[in-house]
Order: sequence, then C-alpha cells, then structure tokens
Amino acid sequence: NIWIGTEDGLYRYSKNGLKHFNKKNGLIDNRVLSLMEDSEHNIWIGTFEGLSKIKNDKITNYTKKNGLPDNIIISMFEDREKVKWFGTNGGGVSKLACEMFLNITGENGLKDELILAIEQDKNGNYWFGSYNGGITVFDGKKFKYYTEKDSLLDNRIWSIKRDSKGNMWIGSEKGITKYDGKKFTHFIKKSSGFPIPIFSIIAGKKGNIWLATGIGPIKFDGKKFINCETDTNFKDLAWSIFQDSKGDIWVGTNSKGVYNLANHKFHFNEKNGLPNNLVRSIFEDHKGNLWFGTNEGLAKYDGKKLTTFTKKDGLSDNTCYSIIEDNNHNLWIGTNQGLNKINLDYKKISFINYNVNDGLISNELNSRSCYLDDKGYLWFGSTRGVIKCNPEKDIINTNPPPIYIENFIVNNENIPFENKIKLKHFQNNIMIEFFSLTFISESNIKYYYRLKGLSDEWNNTSNRKFAVFNHLSPGKYEFDVYAMNKYGIASKKTARLFFTITPPFWKSSWFLSLSTILFIGCIFIGYRYRVNSIKRKSHIEQQLFDAQKIKESEEKYRKLIEQSPNAVFITDCDGKFVDSNNRTLEILGYSNEELFRLNIKELFSKECKKEGLKKIVEISSGKDLLTFESEFVKKDKTVLPVELSLSSLELGSKKYIQFVMNDISERKEIQNKLIQTEKLASIGTLVSGVAHELNNPLAIISGYSELLLKDSSLNDKNKERAQKIKLNTERCAHIIENLLGFSRRKEPEKREININELIDKTVELREYQLKVNNILIKKNYHSDIPSVFCDPDQLQQVFLNLINNAFEAMYEFNKRGILEIKTYSKNGSVYIEFIDDGPGISKEIQSKIFDPFFTTKEIGKGTGLGLSVCYGIIKEHNGEIFIDTYREKGARFIIRLPAGNK
Repeated sequence: NIWIGTEDGLYRYSKNGLKHFNKKNGLIDNRVLSLMEDSEHNIWIGTFEGLSKIKNDKITNYTKKNGLPDNIIISMFEDREKVKWFGTNGGGVSKLACEMFLNITGENGLKDELILAIEQDKNGNYWFGSYNGGITVFDGKKFKYYTEKDSLLDNRIWSIKRDSKGNMWIGSEKGITKYDGKKFTHFIKKSSGFPIPIFSIIAGKKGNIWLATGIGPIKFDGKKFINCETDTNFKDLAWSIFQDSKGDIWVGTNSKGVYNLANHKFHFNEKNGLPNNLVRSIFEDHKGNLWFGTNEGLAKYDGKKLTTFTKKDGLSDNTCYSIIEDNNHNLWIGTNQGLNKINLDYKKISFINYNVNDGLISNELNSRSCYLDDKGYLWFGSTRGVIKCNPEKDIINTNPPPIYIENFIVNNENIPFENKIKLKHFQNNIMIEFFSLTFISESNIKYYYRLKGLSDEWNNTSNRKFAVFNHLSPGKYEFDVYAMNKYGIASKKTARLFFTITPPFWKSSWFLSLSTILFIGCIFIGYRYRVNSIKRKSHIEQQLFDAQKIKESEEKYRKLIEQSPNAVFITDCDGKFVDSNNRTLEILGYSNEELFRLNIKELFSKECKKEGLKKIVEISSGKDLLTFESEFVKKDKTVLPVELSLSSLELGSKKYIQFVMNDISERKEIQNKLIQTEKLASIGTLVSGVAHELNNPLAIISGYSELLLKDSSLNDKNKERAQKIKLNTERCAHIIENLLGFSRRKEPEKREININELIDKTVELREYQLKVNNILIKKNYHSDIPSVFCDPDQLQQVFLNLINNAFEAMYEFNKRGILEIKTYSKNGSVYIEFIDDGPGISKEIQSKIFDPFFTTKEIGKGTGLGLSVCYGIIKEHNGEIFIDTYREKGARFIIRLPAGNK
C-alpha cells in the first residue's frame, strides 16, 4: 500500500483502489504532518490536532488529554525496543513505551480521583466509588454522577457490588444502599445496626448479601440484617469478605487476621504464619488457592499450608491492597508501590512489577479497588484516578539490555579510563558508575556486578547504577557488570574493566632488595667495627672508612623516608619520638623540637587512646606488622582520622617502633556523605505509608462519634464532647490528606495556582507544632496577588523547609518567636518573604548556605541538603531565592517567581 498525507486527509492507494480517511470517518484532523508504519503494521498519523492510529481500518485518536505534551505532531520514530517517539511543535518529545495501561483522571471527567470501589452494572456501565466525590458512572464515552445531592446516602463510597438480579449495592461511610436502576433505597434504621461504614460487599451464591463493616461481618437475607460474629475472640472491624468456590465465607479483619466464618478452626494470624493481622483483601484463583493481602506481605493458602511473599521475594511493596486474576491465569496484586503480576501456570512464583514508568497514573493503589470486566480488561482504583489494564498488551521485552561503564572515580575524582588502568597504592577508594541503554521501564532494570581479585561472587545492586570499593589492596582486578530487565532478560555480554593497584615503594621488590642489602651491610660494618675497636691503634684508617660508609647509608635511608608521600616517624617502646619526616610535621602541625618533647600516647584522641596503646604493646611484644584506623589530635586541637601501619625495628640492642601514617579525613567525609544519602532515600516512602495508615483508625473514630451524636439518650454535655471528637477527627483527616498530597512521589506537574492558598496549605502541616512551642505565624498577604504557573508540591517543599528552619532557629534562641510571611507583586513577579526574629545568619556563612551538604547543625540533626534543594527548585521555576544580607536581627529569606499562567 501507498499512504499519502495531504491537507485534506489521508489517502491509501492499493490494488483495491484509493481510500480516503478524514475527520468524517474518524481521523483526528485532515491536515497530515507526518506518517509512520510501526513493527506491528499499524499506521500512525501526526496532525495539527493530535495523533491517529489506523489498525485494520479502525482509527484510535490521542491528544493532550491522553498525555501528549502538544497536539501538533511533526515527527515520529520507533526504536529497536518498539518504543514509539513523537516530536511535537513546542512540547518536546513524547514517548509511548506501552499501550497496556489507560488512565482516567479528573481531567477526563472523574468527580474525585481517589477511587475506592469499581463495579460494572447490567448495562455495561462502569461505576467508580470515590473517597469524597460519590459515584461516577462511565459508559465508555461520557460520565454521570451520583452524590448526596442526588439522594446518595454519603459521598464516601467504600464498596460497590452487583447482585444476580442486577441491583447495585453501595457501601458507604454511613451504611448500605441498594439501587434497582430507578431509585436508591437506604438502610439506616437503628434496628438494622446502621449507620456504620461498609468496607466490602459480596453477593452470595444463595442470594444473600454479605457485608464487611466497622463492627464485623453482617448478612442480609432479603428481609433483615444479621450480625454474624458473636464470638469476642473474633469480633473486630472487618475490612474484607469473600465467598470461595465451596461456598465458605472468609473474613479479613483489622487486628485478628483472617478466618472462616462457618469454621473458626481455619483461622490465620501472625502466630501461625500470616505476615500481618490486618487483612485488606481476599481472593481465590482458578486452582482453588486462597490469597490474602496484608500490610506486611502476601499469603497463599493451598488447603494444607500457608506460604508468604514479601519484598525479599520480588514484591514491589509489602502493603497488598487488592488481588485479582485475569483470563490468562495471571494474578495481579495492587500495592503501595505499583502493580505486581504472577503467572499462576509457572511452578516457581516470580513477580513482574509495574509502576508509573510503565504508564500507571500513580503507584498508590487502593484496598479491594479492582475489577475484571466481560471483555477481559482489568480496572484498578488509585489515589490519582482509574487505571484500565489490557493484559494482552503486556508484551515481553526480549531485547537484552546493553550495558556500559560510564565513569571511573578514584578518591572522589573522575579519571579517564581505557581497558587497562594502572593506579598508585593510595588510589584505592574506587566508585564505578554504569548504566543500561533502555527506554522501557528504566527503573525496573537490575544490575549485577563482581570484582575479580576481591571476590568471584555476583552482587545485586537492584536498580542502583554504581558500585563502591574502599581500601583495596595492591593487586590486579577485573570488574564485570551486566543488566537484567523485569522479564529476566539479561545483557548478551558484560561490560568489563581491568585495573591494577601498584604496591607502595616499601613493599616493592626493589625496596625489599635494597633493605636486605642495607641490613646485611649494617651487620658487616658492625662486625668490622668490633674487630677494629680491638685493633684500634693499628686500623685507624679502616675505622674512618667504615664510619664514612655508615654515614652514606644513613643519608640514603633518610632520603627514602623524606620522599615518602605518607607521614613516617619512629618511637622507642615507651612512646618517645626519636625520628620523623617532614610529612609528619606538616600533617600534625608541630615543629621537630615540639614533636620530640611529646609521647605518642599524647597524640591519640580520648576515644582511641586505649586501643592505640594496645596495638603498640602488641608490636613491642613481637608482632611484625599491624594496620588499623585511629584518631590523632593535631597541635591546633582538631581531631584527624588516620590509618596507621606499625612495624618493629631493632637497632643494635634496642627496639624501636616505626609508624607509617596516612591522612584518611577525606575518605571518612565521603563515606559519611554516602551514608547520609542512603538515609534520605527512605524518608519519602516512610511519610506516605504512615499518613496512609492513619486514615483507618480516623475512619473508625469518625464513625463512632457520629453514632454518639445520633444517640438520643445522651445529655447535652456529652453531645458537646462527641461533637468536639468529630470536629477534631475531621481536622486530623484534613491534615493527613495534605500530608499525603505533599509526600506523594510524582513527576513535576506545573499548573496555575494561588500562592497565598498554597502557603496556607503548607502552614497547616506545621501549625499545631508551632503553636505549642510558642511560635506565632503572622500572615501579611497581598489580596490581589497574580497567580503563578508552577509545580505546587515542589513549592510546598520549599516553603516547609524555610518554615522548619525558622522554627528551629527561634526555638533554640529564645524558646518563642514570630514568623512573618509576606506576599506581594512587583514588575511582573510575585514575591514571598519569610522573616523570623531568631539569631539570624552570620555574614561568615551567608555565601555558603545554599551549598550542598553545608550545615551548622550538630551531626545527626541535619543533612545540609534542605536549602540546596530549595535553591534548585526555585531555579527550575525561573525564579530566585536569596537572603537579606543587611539585616542585623533575625533572618529574612526572599523568593521571586514569575507571575502569569505559562
């Protein structure tokens, strides 16, 4: 076929003649800018209004609503991994790596993006239950909404289930509702046990409706609601409920594990193998195995034993929210860090992970929010919308990921490298950086490396792209590394690097030979000197000749010691200095006379003195060589980390100790920075997990406080107390919602925002802590301030960092203080000022405060990264952040951002 793009649409010329594609028969736009045929023989058409794909004459369209940065598509390309690349007119390059996932968000029509329940009605419409927006019904093209205004019982929808008669049962925060296609029927009478939150619903095989509620399992037989659990050993909040193929009902609880409702002997908890007692989801696969999703991992019950799976086994996260099986016998698990797939037809359980890099709108899935429709599509609810998954589009990437070595860093310095590298003995702290050139799920690439000469074992770095080796001994080394994608396909060959670390001169063969010659010479000279002393009168000339030889030998030895790059000094066995080279004096800061008046034990720091003296005793007792790390106190009283090599010397009849000292302060600083960076990596997931879990007890407290308010037997005083509980619970929920939004990992997403509202939202996160510590917030906002086009989450990070710094400074300075926040506009820019009355910032450090890792706080209390990150974020927004260098009291930080909507 010949395809021809024109300003009047697309034409295909074939043996059957000419066929015209235009807007009338589905093309996104008639003005064709670019064409491409991909490896699956689909035709892609770039236009002024978006992108079209033709497959078997069926047209699918893509626009900015589907993720394109711009609708004008001027170029297209498919790479070796079948990734499609689209060049736009001003929007940059867009990548389409996988057509497996389709996301539905608020931009597409969702009332609320936090989706807790998914079900399909008898007409094929999809029902999405949300956290605060009621129900959104989607017929594949348009959206319809049900909220409290439309007779819905409550806007917080935990569960939706269709029964055998086509009725839709809706579980909300306030109880259960039935929709028969015409009207909503609410069950809220006190005699029925409501209102209580309904977390899960199943339509039983005998027509019963089973509910997992805030007070345990409840059955509705068509006439009345029956509380099914009276045993106090099992009575608990029920998160999940499930009927297996045998007809047995299983209940997942908040703190007592999971159990069979009819036969309590089938009860699993932490004591008999369940990873955690909070069971969020239950599912039975086609083989009859039961799966339980908990807060600490996944469990499988095959009828005989319980098997558990965690992150160590390949799960992306231990919090397992939802479980469902597709038509290809794959089990899908929704977690707090994306989706996980298991092929149940394989004997060995292995996990394939999917996250935002594969096309998910969010990594955070929600409890029991999953559904398999009649077309084989999977639907998942997340914190940012609905994810539609087509399992048939999960094509295994069989391309072996190529692997490359990028940088060879020695003692914190990047050096050019070839296949063979020769290093000196002190160049023994090495970092090797590598990468795999792939554009499909880059974050799921795992790396394996080994360093022959150190160990033949392969090390798994997960997705970390570097390997670090410290204090390598002299020798020959071979470094190998390969990559493996999430489907288990490894690189065809490893990337390899050879390097050699040469020994120090005092361990080299020529130095050892010279030392042997000198030692033998000394013995010979000593012998001759003894003989000559007996015959002194007759051998004066020979005696003078021997003395000259001794002097020359001493000069040669002194020259060798002075040329050493390390500090070398000698003490007697009591620790008194008898000799040292200039490098020793340079490092410690003493003169030769000052050093010779000291004892070695005066140089060790208080913490290292006991261990250092112990090593000296070992050398004095006959040990040949000792190497260890310690700390010396320099003349200026600063503590210096050092590496000491001790060896014994014997000159004449007296024993001495030779010290070779290496300054390792720079090495220690690099190690400490690496450790601090590893600590920072876990903070993001910790905040998100804690905030997410706090919603569960708050939901229970809120529900019971509402029950108390509706109890007519309470007096006015107790009702007032119940009202206070409800108000403060709602306040906590609001704070947690802000915290979830702030901590959520996502790509930068700029939009038009009101800067005053964003500051108020940030202050709310710290408002209580500031108030109880006598810190007053004074807001001085300009009411008509223009909007700012920015990423609100990144700016919130900047504001929170400045508020925390001001709080810590004022509290340590005076245990109280006033933080003034001002906003105003000037010359097309928006200004934000943070002014505190703390101790201020000294002029000596004002030029350093935005440098990475610079901090004035004690060790363990600060990373030195906060203001550096703030500086980078503001720069990325084309703004400025600076301090008032002329302020005499307190600190004043000023932020300037461009005003406008682009």
